[in-house]
Amino acid sequence: MRILFVGRNTEQGCLSTLQDSPVVKVLKICGSADEARGTLIAAPKDFDLVAIDHDLPGVTGLEFSRQLLSQGITLPLVLLVSEKLGNLLNAALNTGIEACLLKPTTVDQFSVLPTTLQKIARHHLDRLEREMAVEGLRNSLKRLKRIVEASTVPSFVIDNEHCVTDWNRACEALTGFSAKEILGTKDSWRAFYNFPRPTMADLVVDGLIESELAKHSGDEYRKSPLGEGYEAEDYFPALHNGGGWLYITAAPLKDCAGRVLGAIATLQNVTEIRRAVERLEQTSTWLTQILNSSTVPTFVIDNNHRLTHWNHACEMLTGIPAEQVINTGNQWCAFYPQARPTMADLIVDNVLESEIAKHYTSGYRRALLGNGFEAEGYFPHMGKEGCWIFFTSALLRSASGEIVGALETLQDITDRRKAEHALAESQRWLSQIIQGSAVPTFVLDREHRIREWNIACENMTGFKAEQMIGTCNQWKAFSAKQRPVLADFILDGVSKEEISMQYGDKFCLSLVGEGYEVEDFIPMQEAEGKWLFFTASPLRDEAGVVIGAIETLQDVTRRRKAEDALRVSKERYRELSMTDDLTNLYNARYLHLRAVEEINRAERYGRPLSLLMLDMDDFKSYNDSFGHLKGDLVLQRLADTIRRCIRKTDSAFRYGGEEFTVLLPESPQEEAVFIAERIRQEFLREIFSPAPETVVSKTVSIGVAQLVSGEMVNALLSRADQNLYRAKRSGKNRVDAGERNK
Repeated sequence: MRILFVGRNTEQGCLSTLQDSPVVKVLKICGSADEARGTLIAAPKDFDLVAIDHDLPGVTGLEFSRQLLSQGITLPLVLLVSEKLGNLLNAALNTGIEACLLKPTTVDQFSVLPTTLQKIARHHLDRLEREMAVEGLRNSLKRLKRIVEASTVPSFVIDNEHCVTDWNRACEALTGFSAKEILGTKDSWRAFYNFPRPTMADLVVDGLIESELAKHSGDEYRKSPLGEGYEAEDYFPALHNGGGWLYITAAPLKDCAGRVLGAIATLQNVTEIRRAVERLEQTSTWLTQILNSSTVPTFVIDNNHRLTHWNHACEMLTGIPAEQVINTGNQWCAFYPQARPTMADLIVDNVLESEIAKHYTSGYRRALLGNGFEAEGYFPHMGKEGCWIFFTSALLRSASGEIVGALETLQDITDRRKAEHALAESQRWLSQIIQGSAVPTFVLDREHRIREWNIACENMTGFKAEQMIGTCNQWKAFSAKQRPVLADFILDGVSKEEISMQYGDKFCLSLVGEGYEVEDFIPMQEAEGKWLFFTASPLRDEAGVVIGAIETLQDVTRRRKAEDALRVSKERYRELSMTDDLTNLYNARYLHLRAVEEINRAERYGRPLSLLMLDMDDFKSYNDSFGHLKGDLVLQRLADTIRRCIRKTDSAFRYGGEEFTVLLPESPQEEAVFIAERIRQEFLREIFSPAPETVVSKTVSIGVAQLVSGEMVNALLSRADQNLYRAKRSGKNRVDAGERNK
């Protein structure tokens, strides 16, 4: 054992015993605290233990021990005290000293001293090893916690007491239970069952045999091919959103000695896979039922033109019952006064499009989906007054691709046609109303073409209606390059978030209707441009379908200029109210407001905040000698020096008279002292000539204080002020940070 003994040579009994003991391989003797401190700093690894005599010259052994511990010495410290100082035992141990021993006085006591010190050193090493092992385990658990939390796989962890320690976001989303509800409880079962029972993770922690696992997890459990865990797939009726199938894995978490510390479980929702199998089995039956129960009038013919299906909706539309036409080729009779092919007949025969055009002279087109065609036409023989029908027809093919028939669907669009006619009439009325309006207005159709551009709009934009109507050039009146106007956004169904990307905070929802409002500056064709207030709303037909958009404009330039002038005036007033006229620094009133904000921020985020209090040395004498005007120049030069020496994030204030303060966010006391010293030195270099052939330099004293948690503004200012006057009393022209800095 290697011992550093710190004490006077008068302790010959202890020294002789240690020197003669075979247990002690190295004994270094230091007669003073300074010598011992230097030895330990130079070679701390050369010793296993430090024995300190309490009766040191100049400092007590207890105080020296405290100094070593504060300097980061980790060797075990043993304090040797006289019997008369036995009342120091508790104080010594509370300090962090490894042991406190009474100085031996008898032969027996001297003889056991070396082995006692050896046991103390070994106990210290054992304790350090235990602490390192615990810290390693704690770090491993932290890493596991971060991995589980970041995983997109639903996962949770329990300890060996079955308490939930981790419940990640993916697990919250799957189960509907938040981590706040589950963490720290033994209630992981709540996410899966309607009553308390062990989860697979609980069974793994308890080390139950496989028969017990089968009893709780059903027949679909199995031992995991990876590691020591298990897997299972089961149905959980209590699962979030109405129950579901889960694939679960659970594995034990062990320490390096193989002891079970807990278990981790992962979950996978396999409900959709399970249900897909069931859906596949039902598909065939559903297809038949879909056609028969569809509300879309539909008929089907085979490749011999015989009707095989004529659903109920087709009966209702045509007035012809299914039994009258099924297994016949008379599908034409529902639409025409004499026999002719329907579109389904034509595509079954795979005729050329030119042949289709002969029968549908009013127009047809290929269907957007599939391999068929679509058209619409008026059928005067259907119903009492005839019908407009939109119909589509598509081929039916076998698995080998052969044509086996055709399907035709019908849609009565008579009401839509009537609505379109009524809309055309209403548009004529709307056009007259818009043209007579004094509000600048334009209207777009669903294709973004301009349909209306009234006289007021001509006068405001300088663009004539004949230039604009029928084009998509509405943007030219408001922008130098092509970009959508507000009405374009309405027609495209663009979300308010996307509109905000173009207009920012100038955009809002209209208070009336379902439109939008924007106030924006438009260069127009004038040198100064204009501020315009835009409103845009959709135009809908009777069915609620958007068929256009209307946009109105209002010139608000005069109002905006008045608002800007008022805002500038308010800002100037605000600056004057918080700025010192002489130095252009912030004033004392603003100091208190700003200090409260910075203190709150520092407390909220746990960040440092320091404050400087500055006072010009012998300023009254300077004023008395040279006058207040010369004194004001000195104050201004000090303000300039402060501005040069601080950062953009710092704030400087004239506190009153020749006193100044500086707030230093994100600055601990050491940095604040550095900045204060820079200000002091910079100001010392300033040269003043208050009178002919007179050259003077001035000095400044500075007090520094760092915010203490829970401290208020006045307390912080008071501490900085106390440190300032300590600097004054210490000779002036200096920086003082108080006892804390020392």
